[in-house]
Amino acid sequence: MIENFPADYICEAIDQTRGWFYSLHALGTLLTDPGDPASGRPPGALAHLSGPTSAFKNLNVLGHIVDENGEKMSKSKGNVVDPWTVLDVQGADALRWYLYSSSPPGTTKSFSAGLVDEALRDFFMTLWNVYGFFVLYANLEEPDLAAAPAVEDRPLVDQWLAARLDQLVEDVTEALEGYDPTRASRAIRDFVVDELSNWYVRRNRRRFWRGASASDADRADSRAAYASLHTALVTVTKLMAPMAPFTAEELYRNLVLSVEPSAPPSVHLSQWPSPRHAAGSERDERAGRAALLRDMRALQKVIELGRSARAASGVKLRQPLSEVLVRVRSAEELAGVKALRDQLLDELNVKDVRFLDVDDRFVDYQVKPNLPRLGKRLGRQLPAIRTALAALDGREVAAAVSEDRPIELDLGDQRVTLEPADVLLDAVSPDGFAAVEERGYLAALNTAVTPELLREGLARDVVRLVQNARKTAGLEVSDRIVLSLAASGELLEALREHGATVAAEVLATGFSVDAGTAADLPTPSGPTVHRETHDVAGHTLELAIAKAR
Repeated sequence: MIENFPADYICEAIDQTRGWFYSLHALGTLLTDPGDPASGRPPGALAHLSGPTSAFKNLNVLGHIVDENGEKMSKSKGNVVDPWTVLDVQGADALRWYLYSSSPPGTTKSFSAGLVDEALRDFFMTLWNVYGFFVLYANLEEPDLAAAPAVEDRPLVDQWLAARLDQLVEDVTEALEGYDPTRASRAIRDFVVDELSNWYVRRNRRRFWRGASASDADRADSRAAYASLHTALVTVTKLMAPMAPFTAEELYRNLVLSVEPSAPPSVHLSQWPSPRHAAGSERDERAGRAALLRDMRALQKVIELGRSARAASGVKLRQPLSEVLVRVRSAEELAGVKALRDQLLDELNVKDVRFLDVDDRFVDYQVKPNLPRLGKRLGRQLPAIRTALAALDGREVAAAVSEDRPIELDLGDQRVTLEPADVLLDAVSPDGFAAVEERGYLAALNTAVTPELLREGLARDVVRLVQNARKTAGLEVSDRIVLSLAASGELLEALREHGATVAAEVLATGFSVDAGTAADLPTPSGPTVHRETHDVAGHTLELAIAKAR
């Protein structure tokens, strides 16, 4: 009794404010009352356990659940959702996760099977896909996770994942200890969807499949990737266990118990994760972790801007370009992004990167008034303000905005001071470049496509088409193939120039390229031949694939 009173935590809906909540408060006050000898009031029955106290230490008040349109559920309206239909189709964990993550506990929650299904597809299916990716390639490669290099000796992207995982453990632990499942579940979701799946796994797919001819260095790198992803999945499994117990248990049994039979028999009996501590002081470790996370955020921001620049230029991502010009906001970020240079080149599909100085103003700017902000305050002076802004040096205005300095305007008969938020900057790219800038970050792509780059882009298009044909033909990811291609003109030239790369990418042990059409296409030897015809940038491509014997 002494250990369990007052209760650590209770939970009920808001309609119990004057019911159960009040009753517990009243009972706690009466039962722990120390009494008053002067008046003869005896102490409460639990006064010997503690001083005056409420019956509980923490309380989560739940809002009511309404239908997806915000209406109270009622049989007469026909908008009642049978929970068993949700449990049977989406499952108990998806239902829990939606209730935890959709909004804080005390708010009114809209509810429908469709909303729960969104949570299922957004988080659980993404997590399951990452898990399935790991299991698929781990079963093919059978990596020795115990032989993986120490985290400090792994590539920077693996070190970043470990640092980000430590941060996630701290955030989720703090949220749950504060009885905040919404913040905890959202933190797990953002990590799994945005960083583990859409960044780490997508950026490192090649490292998980090296093949029998891989060098010792490649095998060590592959083990580092497997160990990093395995640690991330196991840690996420443990963090989500209080909120998605069944899914967590299924993941734990395969990821942990299948390779470590002596581990605790259930995820719910395992040790709660704690941040990793390497050699050296904790202060130095935290500083190093913060710097790595900062550098990766800067890299991701530059890549986001580079993608926007590509989209604006109309140059597709599979088309290699010669260079990208990059500017970040500080010397520290610049050094960090330089260390991650290979990630930048590969992600933006460029051959080279030129790093600009932090204060280099590569683009020009058109300066315009922010009408929603200035309209009411300076409405009659807007024509004069527009003229005065157009006459300013756009780069100087951009520098003032990035440094959060005011902009002084001389309107002739008076001077006006504008805040940085009062102006809009439209970046104007130099000829031959597509540039996007945001809050001090800049990515500018050289959009000139040389004949050599064009041929490489055509070869990449062919790789995509052959990979899709492999799936259509029902081949396994590890199956080797025999590939025959027929093309003409520039596409034929591209395939002859980059044929070795195409063959390696699609796992072709037999590969031939011929001029002509389908009638001239050699038939690969194999039990079943799959044929397709495609248009690649105005050129006809004929392909035939068969599983290698």
